Amino acid sequence: PPSTVLHGITVGENARVLVRACVARPSSTSITSTSSPPLLALNVIMLVDTGSPYVFFTEKTWEALGVRIEDFPGGQASVVINGTKVLGHVSHSHFANIDVLGASFLKQRQLVVDYTNEIVEIQQL
Repeated sequence: PPSTVLHGITVGENARVLVRACVARPSSTSITSTSSPPLLALNVIMLVDTGSPYVFFTEKTWEALGVRIEDFPGGQASVVINGTKVLGHVSHSHFANIDVLGASFLKQRQLVVDYTNEIVEIQQL
């Protein structure tokens, strides 16, 4: 199983926070139980955005997870990110081409950003 800790870096002049996340689309039984294996898991580079209320994935990421988003009402589906269950939404507008890790995930974790050393950790609470 993937580590529950996410690791990342800060990049660029604006010190944007990027992390590598293990994203899995759970089977219908694993949505309520952690004993069922996921259907598919991917390593995904995600922008951490504390101002975003939700987690967003590009259409390309949804397709790689085997999800036809049109089959899900409201354009959202359950995913597991490094052991944490959350609803993922379809990326749109100015974030259409990037996967975004927002507050719905971060509220369940502890975000630690070391700007001096340009490293990031998102830990379990």
